[in-house]
Amino acid sequence: MTEVYLLWHSHPTGSGEMNEKLIGVYQSESAAETTQKRFEKLPGFRDYREGFEIVPYEVGKDHWEEGYFTE
Repeated sequence: MTEVYLLWHSHPTGSGEMNEKLIGVYQSESAAETTQKRFEKLPGFRDYREGFEIVPYEVGKDHWEEGYFTE
């Protein structure tokens, strides 16, 4: 299987929820790290540097294997 790297950023909002952004999907962890370093300098992101997360993700695999409930 092929693995890619998701670069996420999240931070709490004033209403107690989380604001989550998928910044991008990268072919290597180092490419995701390079992007993170660039984004850490941008307005908003620089105020929440601890909000970055790089997550490995397998391509071609089911990642949600169960149903869900709406209630």
